[in-house]
Amino acid sequence: MFCGSAATSAFFSWGQHFRKRHLYTLDQRIALLKLLVLVDMTPRTAWALMVPVSLSVVTLGGYWAVPSLLLAGAWLTGLAWLWLVWDAHFHDMTPRAARNRKIEFWLKNVITIGYLGLGSFRSPRARRWPKNGLP
Repeated sequence: MFCGSAATSAFFSWGQHFRKRHLYTLDQRIALLKLLVLVDMTPRTAWALMVPVSLSVVTLGGYWAVPSLLLAGAWLTGLAWLWLVWDAHFHDMTPRAARNRKIEFWLKNVITIGYLGLGSFRSPRARRWPKNGLP
């Protein structure tokens, strides 16, 4: 999470490719870059919802009894992150977008550390996986 997603990096490099090519007119390059930025919002949206969705799946599957307060906090955080991502997108190149991206950067770091801590904790009520594979 510290370095960014692979999809974001791929779209950035494609954008650089189209920006530097002389085969396209300026209007075509601008249109392609706008499209790449819009397509890039898909992995950003998925990334923001990754934590609450994954915690909901393990809870509903009975693999881990996630405390309700933690699950609600994950959804609130995920929705706030989602708002930051889309608000920065809609207000691109403004101080508001810069502020949102800075908050998002720190939020990603805190969530990464939280997930590392979560990985070291196992609820005693969680089902154990059989030794021969998936349940």
